[in-house]
This record gives sequence, structure tokens and C-alpha cells, in this order.
Amino acid sequence: VSSYHDRKVSVPMWKTNNDADVTFLTRLLEDGSVVPLVDSVYPLSDLADAFRYYGGQHHTGKIVITV
Repeated sequence: VSSYHDRKVSVPMWKTNNDADVTFLTRLLEDGSVVPLVDSVYPLSDLADAFRYYGGQHHTGKIVITV
């Protein structure tokens, strides 16, 4: 029997989008009710650094890669 004690288990909580959901979320984003939390921004040339930062699990928002 394997234990999940010290393992990180990810369960996807995403379902297929429908038009009503997309419209609702778009309105929330457009009117500023929902604002994405951006932790840091890396240029594509620093992609390795971005992955290292992500792997450290110290980020509190999205890590953005600019192209």
C-alpha cells in the first residue's frame, strides 16, 4: 500500500467551457471584478530561471513568460 503522506497530488478541477461560462468570465475580467495575480514576469530568454523559480514553489501567483 503506497502512502500519499509526503506527495503533492494534483486533481484537475477544470471542465469543458461553455459559451455562458466564457461570457460570464469575460465580463468579470473586463469590468475589473476579477484580476489575475501575477507573481513575476520573465523574458523568454530567461525561461530556465522561470522554471527554477516555479520549481521552488514559492510563487503566490502566475509566472508570466513574455515573447
